[in-house]
Parts: sequence; C-alpha cells; structure tokens
Amino acid sequence: MAALIEARELTKHFTIGRHQTVHAVDAVSLAIAEREVVGLVGESGSGKSTFGRTLVGLYEKTGGEVLFAGERLPAKYASADFRRFASQIQMIFQDPYSSLNPRMTVGEIIGEGLRIGGGDADALIMQPKFVVCDEPISALDVSVQAQIVRLLGELKSSLGLTMLFIAHDLSMVRYVSDRMAVMYLGSLVEIGTADDVYFRPKHPYTEILVASNPQADPRTERTRKPVAIKGEIASPINVRAGCRFASRCPKVMDVCRSVTPELRPVADGGAGSRVACHLFPAAK
Repeated sequence: MAALIEARELTKHFTIGRHQTVHAVDAVSLAIAEREVVGLVGESGSGKSTFGRTLVGLYEKTGGEVLFAGERLPAKYASADFRRFASQIQMIFQDPYSSLNPRMTVGEIIGEGLRIGGGDADALIMQPKFVVCDEPISALDVSVQAQIVRLLGELKSSLGLTMLFIAHDLSMVRYVSDRMAVMYLGSLVEIGTADDVYFRPKHPYTEILVASNPQADPRTERTRKPVAIKGEIASPINVRAGCRFASRCPKVMDVCRSVTPELRPVADGGAGSRVACHLFPAAK
C-alpha cells in the first residue's frame, strides 16, 4: 500500500552551545499508509514530539526529507507553505495552551481555521488527511480517554484520517493503532503490528516498556512487582557510535557499545517487524 506520508532519514538536531548538538531525532524513516494509524511510544525525552513537529513542518529539518502524497515537502516552511498544507496536515498538541488562545472565544478559535484556511487551533475542522496526535489523552480521566479514542476511531472511518498517535500508555496505543513504533533517544528501535510489538516485543527496551505498563485488573496491579530501567541514560549530546540503550540494557553485549544497530527485519519477527538490536539476526 502506498504511503500517504513518509519520513526518509528525518533528522532534527538542536545546537545548544559551542560544539554541542542535541540529537533529538536521528535519521528516522517511517512510512504511514492512507487510513493507517501508527502509534509512537517511548519515555519522555525520547524525541516523539520533536519527530511529530518536524514531520508537519513546525521545526526546520536538519536532514532527511518528508514526502506527502508523493510530493517532497519543504525543508523549511514559509507562510505560503503553511497555508497550502494546513488543510491536509494538522497536529493536536500535547499542551492545550499551544492550541487555545485565551484571548479568543471558542467560536473565534473554531472560525479562524475556516477563515484563513488553517492554523494551530483547528486540527480537525479543516478535515485534513493526516493528523499528528501528540499525547491527546495523557492528562484525561480514564473514562474520558476511552471516549476520545472512540471519537478518533469514528473520525478515521468517517473522514478517512491517517494518524500518527503519540502516547505513553502502550495498551491504549495498541488499541487505537494498526502499527506501533518504539522510539529511544531520537531513534526507532522497533516497529511492527500493534499486537506483535505489544505481545511479542523483541527489543529489550520494548520488553521493559510493556512490562511496566499498568495492568487493567487492579488486583493484579497491586501484587505486581515494580519494573524499572536501571543504569544511566546516555546523553543525547554529540551521540557516539553504539546502541543508545546499551548503558541501561540488561542484555548488553560488547558489540552494543561500539556498533550502532540498524533497524532491520528479523528472522523470527512478524510481517513488517523491524528491530534495531544485535540480539537478532537479520532475516534472509
């Protein structure tokens, strides 16, 4: 199936001082098909939101490219580019203050998008083809989360939406997504169908994320031993070669500290599964 939006080696670095560069997103490649929902998970600081913002043009790309419906999007957006693509590409922001102007009424906020043909406040009123949902349920009550997820499902069916769904709750991401991608310190470490990643994780980081996800049964959750990732988080500044999870990985090998693993299909993975880990041989 052809991709509606595709990131090819998408990179976003931030210079924070002399000879210091934060590798927020490093050569991430991800294709999302039309009407597909891809969930993006990982700890805070893994680069999920930065990837989403760079994908939609809110951040200037350091490297790589983004294609939308086969067209290469600008490396740096001008005002005309935002006006042109706002009716097709939108973002639901994690921070409500990034979406709602306290000096405007609700009617003015909703009407602004229709009036100027786009804007930060109106992610769905323009009926876009692609939406980045950046933690849309993280600050909500569980019952409200379920309502929002059902609403997004209905909008996907009625509007034909394609979505990148960014969240921390892996069980909720599995429920809403067709595929799931796992991000760690700016790089993708695993991607596959939502069920494969959740129930049959390959990467040690994914295994720990799944194990630390809260259980639905409160009795099981109360008796479950806490799961924590031990070790120091590698610095995202001037990143060295090697696996970025090596300093915290319980299965680390010598090769992990010197050779950066590639995201590639594995011999015993599901259809479309790819893992960036030296533990798994490449599929033949």
